[in-house]
Amino acid sequence: MRYPPRGERAWGPFYAPLRWGLSMRDYQDQADDEVLAIATIEHVEAIQNIEEVVSTPGLDLAFIGPGDLATSMGHHGRADHPDVQAAIATLEEAILRSPVLLGGVAPTVEQANAMIEKGYRALVVGFDWSLLQRGVAAAIQGISL
Repeated sequence: MRYPPRGERAWGPFYAPLRWGLSMRDYQDQADDEVLAIATIEHVEAIQNIEEVVSTPGLDLAFIGPGDLATSMGHHGRADHPDVQAAIATLEEAILRSPVLLGGVAPTVEQANAMIEKGYRALVVGFDWSLLQRGVAAAIQGISL
């Protein structure tokens, strides 16, 4: 994902320079410093391999996906299951011990604040469908048909 000499990304930055109003050379000079390398941690195998994952050169952020993690652990739809929560705690501890930033999903503002207190530095707050649903409900509140 990075250009040589820092990475092995193929040359071909045509869209991005146009999008950001840069020459191709200026884009390439800046791109490596402005890109984030993010690993999504959402499979049971990641629990056993988290130390290896967070030691990946160039990795900036490890993002825990609780729903997919729960499913891979056999607890579909149950990210609140005690086994899943224990796995998340294990992942959090390992990531926080590393130089990699910790990210995750916070369905509510309260959960987001609690996660920030734990050391999370990147959060997805809510989901597209739930945010849309709440926005529409707020917009039509008080309308009588």
